[in-house]
Amino acid sequence: MALLNGFKETETEQQYRRGEIYYINNASKEHVGSEMKKDRPAVIVSCDANNKHSDVLEVVFLTSAPKKDLPTHVTIRSTGRKSEALCEQPTPVSVERINNFVGKASEKEMEQIDIALLIGLGIKLEGAENQSGGGPHGNLNSRFRAA
Repeated sequence: MALLNGFKETETEQQYRRGEIYYINNASKEHVGSEMKKDRPAVIVSCDANNKHSDVLEVVFLTSAPKKDLPTHVTIRSTGRKSEALCEQPTPVSVERINNFVGKASEKEMEQIDIALLIGLGIKLEGAENQSGGGPHGNLNSRFRAA
């Protein structure tokens, strides 16, 4: 099988895009500890190249339940209902678990999710300490200190 930019050449039937929000069917799988236990919406965070050529996507689940104010939580309002993206727990899901389309996160929400994912994974960007609010990682340094 040929590879294109490191991805399989075959494409999934549906084209899922980074930032789109779908309901994910979780009820049918076994759960351990704090894993998501019920069907709930999630934001696709994997890159579009992966989404096009893979049958597994990376998502961040949303919850409307009140949560602690953590640097890995991002408020999402694009769905018409205030939710928190739980970026400390990015999760691979099969495209077979994806259900109804809910909406799309705004560009600003996706920038905040990117920062929260970096924090949750412990990834520090070189030069982040020199950024003062501009660009997608502008407040990264202050959020790391808060973590």
